[in-house]
Amino acid sequence: MKVQTKLIVSMFVSLGLLVISFAIVQGNEHRRLAINVLQNTSEKSKKFADKTIKLNSKSLTNFTYDYSYWDEMVKFVQTKDSLWARENLQVVMPTYNLNAIWVYDQSGKLIYHTTNLSDRHNQIQHIIPDLQRFKQFLELLHKKRSQHFFIYTTNRLFEISAVTIHPTSDPERKTPPQGYLIASRQWSKAYISTLEDLISSQIIIQTFNSNSTPTRLDLDNNRVTFSETFWDWQQQPIAQALFTVNSPSLHEFEALHDGELWITIIACSIILLFLSITLLVWVSFPLRTLVVSLETENPDLVKSLKNQRSEFGELASLITQFFQQKSRLLAEITERHQVEAELRTAQVQLQELNQQLETRVQERTQALVNSEAELRFSLAEKVVLLQEIHHRVKNNLQVISSMLRLQSRRTEIPQLKTILEESQNRVMAMSLVHENLYRTPDCAQVRLREYVADLVRHLFGVFSAQLDQIDLQINISPEITLPLEQAIPCGLILNELITNAIKHGFHGRNQVEQLTIELQWENNGQFCLSVMNTGNPLPSDLDSNSSATLGLNLVKLMVEQMQAVLEVEREQHTIFYIRGINSLL
Repeated sequence: MKVQTKLIVSMFVSLGLLVISFAIVQGNEHRRLAINVLQNTSEKSKKFADKTIKLNSKSLTNFTYDYSYWDEMVKFVQTKDSLWARENLQVVMPTYNLNAIWVYDQSGKLIYHTTNLSDRHNQIQHIIPDLQRFKQFLELLHKKRSQHFFIYTTNRLFEISAVTIHPTSDPERKTPPQGYLIASRQWSKAYISTLEDLISSQIIIQTFNSNSTPTRLDLDNNRVTFSETFWDWQQQPIAQALFTVNSPSLHEFEALHDGELWITIIACSIILLFLSITLLVWVSFPLRTLVVSLETENPDLVKSLKNQRSEFGELASLITQFFQQKSRLLAEITERHQVEAELRTAQVQLQELNQQLETRVQERTQALVNSEAELRFSLAEKVVLLQEIHHRVKNNLQVISSMLRLQSRRTEIPQLKTILEESQNRVMAMSLVHENLYRTPDCAQVRLREYVADLVRHLFGVFSAQLDQIDLQINISPEITLPLEQAIPCGLILNELITNAIKHGFHGRNQVEQLTIELQWENNGQFCLSVMNTGNPLPSDLDSNSSATLGLNLVKLMVEQMQAVLEVEREQHTIFYIRGINSLL
């Protein structure tokens, strides 16, 4: 088949597909418009149906509402006067379009029932025959004060309105119910026919089906069907009404759609004929010349087309350039084959070098892993050794502390006893440093907050301090640690200052005192350790720099060892500041 024939056939096929596509699009658009029309019809009809049903139900609820808060009704529940019931209840049933009325007293006993249904099969003697379920219904009605629901039995639908009875003075129904008033209306064929005339639809009442579609669109018959669900007193669906509404406006859309489709087909046929003729003159003949030139590899055939200012002129120039480049490409291909062979040889050599390099890297990596394992083992041994050393030092210091305690108990000289006890506390302060060290993973840093808490606990126990009379505050961050060379002097300083506060500051005072140990970061990049107590102040003639007491002298020596500065404040409370401590983080 020739190219021009293929082009013409392709054009016919394309145009046919275009017409079919247009028809499909138009059909879908028509279907979408039809669905929109039916959906709008469904929504409007459903809203109108809901309003109509609620409006017709209004007379039923109005009756129960009007007659339930009425002193005469309360009196009737008490007297059970049947004559009053006939004159006031039975006579108004046609006015409110009612079929049955029930009146129950406070205990739920039926005291009055009337119906205008002649067929005994259509009568309901009790609103809920099951006594247990009836009690549950009355309990619910007692809470809600009113109920509007439906009963569906033996293919009959009854609309029920139930309310509690109250005096006229209690329209809001806040007092306990004096009884219960229930009214019923049967959805008979005549009642349903009236609704069909009002809504302009066909209504079918059936048992509730959970699998049914809420809205069904029938495009073939231009109808839409929607449902309305009816609920019992337990809010359970028991029945549904199917409303079928016709929509004649769809016929107008179908006629308009058919006219647009025929106009499109005729216009496409005219366009196709014009394009076929134009294709032969402008495309088919020049294209054939180009094909023959390529088949015969003769660039001279396209010389007549090169002067044309069209795509075919450009193609003719490209074909001439193609034959010129062809010879150059053949030479380049031969050269590329040679280069590719050399490249493959180089790749083989590179792979061999990579394998050798990987082997060396693996060997060195393994050596590093072995060295790291040996270092870890050695480090673990050293940590264990350090822990053992600190543990033994701690034990030795505790032995010394125990010996001092035994010696202090045996001596009868008060001054010597005091010196031995103070020495015992100092030894214990150093022992706690080593105990804290061997409990740390690296045996190098003392956790200051934990150490201070242990030291205070020990000193409170030694001096039998009452914890409920001392407000202890330790304001030290848990992340702060001390090396051994700073931990021991810091511990001795704290031991002396806390001991001084417990022995002298809080002695003879019957009120709750405060002891605060705080470590703060100062602007000069160093820490400041402070010990404050609210007990008895230091004597005004006591000079911390020239004191002859061993405790304050020891504090001064330890501060100098830490290359810090000691300051004492005694205006309101006694506060010792040790400033200039190097970074502890």
